[in-house]
Amino acid sequence: MEVFKRYITVFIIAILVLSGVSYPVGSEVIPIKQLKEAEIIILGEPDNGPVFDRVNRLERLLYGKELEGSLVDRVNRLVSFVLPSSGKPSMVLLLNALEWTITNNISYGPVKERLESIEKLTFGQIKTGSIVERLSGLVNLSLPDGKIPTRIVTIPAGTKIRIKLLNKISSRESQIGEIIKFKVVQNVKVNDILVIPSGMPGSMKVVNVSRAGQLGKDGHVELKYLNVLAIDGNEIPFKIPEKVFRDYHSRELAIAASLLSYLVFEHPAGLIAGYFVRGQEEVIDAGNELYVETTEDVKVYGLQLYH
Repeated sequence: MEVFKRYITVFIIAILVLSGVSYPVGSEVIPIKQLKEAEIIILGEPDNGPVFDRVNRLERLLYGKELEGSLVDRVNRLVSFVLPSSGKPSMVLLLNALEWTITNNISYGPVKERLESIEKLTFGQIKTGSIVERLSGLVNLSLPDGKIPTRIVTIPAGTKIRIKLLNKISSRESQIGEIIKFKVVQNVKVNDILVIPSGMPGSMKVVNVSRAGQLGKDGHVELKYLNVLAIDGNEIPFKIPEKVFRDYHSRELAIAASLLSYLVFEHPAGLIAGYFVRGQEEVIDAGNELYVETTEDVKVYGLQLYH
């Protein structure tokens, strides 16, 4: 038991050292936005209470106690430990690596709920103690030598990512501001390093919608590509090639174009009849799978796969 406690202490210290301090010494600014992001990762939603109470709550959950230091230092320490960055491994990477090693899948939700699910699967019950203690126990049990086999690699621009839409995209039904969610359905690797596992979430936002109209005017949905997450929790910029949208209704467009041509040039009513031919709506149903591609090189921590 004493050996295990010492291991946990060393593990916590190591993680805190790895986390580093990404803010200027003497900074007087509390990163409220990042604190909310950390709360969403751990709890599933931000807390609206006083910052002091929120920090105390997170520290008790993570470390089992409230830590010393100024409020600014404590918030920055939490943020640095929890949130992913390209310069250090994070708690997000640790949890994702554990879940992948144990279940060969990545779920999405609050750390607290995901940890409980892994414990139920592994031990048959939910463990007690701080999140760091419980994670370190799983690391020691599940990963080689009690270490996360990670490597920093670069995901090249133009990398293809296969996704499944969880919401419908439609120039007839979609609304400006609507969030289109999806999940990755095929592992993305750089050599033998897993960088984007199947199951990782992503999202897009509808920023403009053009409905189909007369004279064969086609509908169109303009999307802002928000993010798809790597295994270390970092956001990967991406886009959907325009060809994807064209391919989904190319046959319908060809039929419509043929009909429009007939009405305008061959039908006795000519242009009058052609005016009433509506263009095709742009539609990709939920459940459809398609490819998106990364738009720039991004360095991330990936998980070494063993054969």
